[in-house]
Amino acid sequence: MKELMITIAALLNISVNAQSLKGYTLGEKLNRPELIMTTVAGIKGGVGVETLKDSTIAMIMFIPSTSDEQNVARITQTELDRLKTGIEQKYQFTFTKEEEEYSENFKYSALRSSDYSLYIIRVDYNQFFDRPYQIAFSITTRKLFSLYQDEEQKKANADF
Repeated sequence: MKELMITIAALLNISVNAQSLKGYTLGEKLNRPELIMTTVAGIKGGVGVETLKDSTIAMIMFIPSTSDEQNVARITQTELDRLKTGIEQKYQFTFTKEEEEYSENFKYSALRSSDYSLYIIRVDYNQFFDRPYQIAFSITTRKLFSLYQDEEQKKANADF
């Protein structure tokens, strides 16, 4: 009985802390395509995942795409602000802006201490485009990202 209670408590903790986007949930097994075309904050793009060897979702990503779904799309300042604010409201945190040295590129990042979820919006800026921002949004946890990196390193080590 005690083991059952511990198992239920662990499952409740995982489900309460599990972060998701468009039907993909960190830590769950992948049971659908690795990439879907959808919208996030009104921006059309692809939501995809990186998985561990056992199909556990280790990272969820969103990248805007062109209307033909063949290329990465750039977005406006208004769309970037709307995406950032929407993410902050959905996941209940505030991003910190980190600027790259010697560049106009930057990233917004946040680490939630309650479940060690890591949220990052990487932003490449090019003032010569009407839509100057190229972004990638990702969600992971420290533990899942560490496991993913370990698996990827083992693959790379085996490729010599």
